[in-house]
Amino acid sequence: MRQRADAGASAGGGSPIAGSTGANGGSAGLGLGVENDPCRSASPPTTCQMVTADPGCGDGKVNQAKEACDDGNSTSGDGCSGICKVEPYYDCPTEGMPCVSTIVCGDGVIGAGEACDDGNKTAKDGCAADCRAIDKGYACRAPGMACERVHACGDGVTDANEGCDDGNNKAGVGCSVRCQMEVGFKCAGSPSACVATVCGDKVKEGAESCDDGNKLPYDGCSASCQLEPVCPGTTGCASNCGDGRRRRLNAR
Repeated sequence: MRQRADAGASAGGGSPIAGSTGANGGSAGLGLGVENDPCRSASPPTTCQMVTADPGCGDGKVNQAKEACDDGNSTSGDGCSGICKVEPYYDCPTEGMPCVSTIVCGDGVIGAGEACDDGNKTAKDGCAADCRAIDKGYACRAPGMACERVHACGDGVTDANEGCDDGNNKAGVGCSVRCQMEVGFKCAGSPSACVATVCGDKVKEGAESCDDGNKLPYDGCSASCQLEPVCPGTTGCASNCGDGRRRRLNAR
């Protein structure tokens, strides 16, 4: 890398080095201050001299003992790191040129650096397009074979056995750790987006098993809009399957 340094013309026609003092005692070039230095302007005069900058990572040359590569930038993740070291699963054969991945994705063989290889470079089919990761909700059991869709609570995909799946395993946010809607919420979509319901609005939705338009208990629908056991006369209370309540049977 080369940069211009100021060189104002001297009385003898020479070009003094930036920051030097002229014959009349004035400063030339950089001595004028950065804001007044013509050699640092967008269009420097031809009298400005070029000074070679010190070698550095990102200059496209492997010119320091500590450099193992130099692809012309200091960006990590492209094979040559920000400190000019070769990153895993890359080869950097030519200085100043992009590094090359050593991973052969799509050949149906799981090599070093690959998490899977289903024989193609198609994205969103279970195995990532670069073979470095398995997509969430998939299992890639055999190299060269298609990945299989698997259902698990927390994968963000609501299957037939789940009431919801918001992509996490946190309780109290609408979708439980077992992927069932929690009382006071309704969930929709995949991944599920859950919002609070309003008990007492006469609209049965979400995890509500009833909504009689009030929040009074002991009227058949509880204050949280769950069906209450039926207690006719003196024969004891009865609980029905699906009312959200589990009744303990007396042992005989």
